[in-house]
Amino acid sequence: MNIKKSKLYFCISSAFIVIASIMIALIQFVGIDGTKEQKTFSLIIAITFWVSLVCSQVFFWLVSFNRRKTQTEKNKAKIGLISFFQNKEAKIADLSMIFFAIVVIFLIIFNVDSGFLVTASVALLFLSFFMHCYLNSRNYKFIKNIENKE
Repeated sequence: MNIKKSKLYFCISSAFIVIASIMIALIQFVGIDGTKEQKTFSLIIAITFWVSLVCSQVFFWLVSFNRRKTQTEKNKAKIGLISFFQNKEAKIADLSMIFFAIVVIFLIIFNVDSGFLVTASVALLFLSFFMHCYLNSRNYKFIKNIENKE
């Protein structure tokens, strides 16, 4: 697998996370107790969410596999989950994750009864959390290093 494929797979993985986030936001429009159409739509949303989540991880693992195969020196960097502010893009994701975490906590504490606001905030927290993990990851650093060399 070449470097361009790694970059493509990273982008595909990120796109699947965006799709999963959209599915979270769409939850408010369906119900399992509703009409037959609503039940069908809720099943489609659930399946799409889980398939997107699994596909994003598969493509991310493909990038990781290629990185391990290509890199000659051992990478001692921390995993993206526990790394913060590693680059400009990651700073944006980290700050948005912190912001949406505060928003969700605020909504819970003050028992805000707005389905749209709650699901949109949770969807954006989900997206920003995954982007935090992805953009602080060894895989992203690997792709950025290759881009800087070209």
